[in-house]
Amino acid sequence: MNGYMSDMLSEMEELVLKVIMLGEKRTSRIAKKCNISEFLAEKIVERLIDKGYINYELEPLEKAYREFKWIDRRHGFGYYGEDIRKIIIMVADVAVVIAAIIFIGSLLYFLGITG
Repeated sequence: MNGYMSDMLSEMEELVLKVIMLGEKRTSRIAKKCNISEFLAEKIVERLIDKGYINYELEPLEKAYREFKWIDRRHGFGYYGEDIRKIIIMVADVAVVIAAIIFIGSLLYFLGITG
């Protein structure tokens, strides 16, 4: 098995990681929230540590944030390659189109063509 396949997360690992990223640190609570046994939760936590997604204090590492494109105070849109300028331009373009539609509709109504 190559390195890429060994780094992929199973559905259970992904679920446990998301619970950890939401702030849960105790394996008993992680197990309860994921509806799995505590033993299985501990094994999954060990695998997540081995794969580099969390540390021994059950804190998510950079790899976990990149994997899920998690938006938090430390990781804004730019961290994940999203260009803020492109987003702002797109929003402005949509606003201009909406304003043009409203203007044309108002003009047609004023001229008595519609309504």
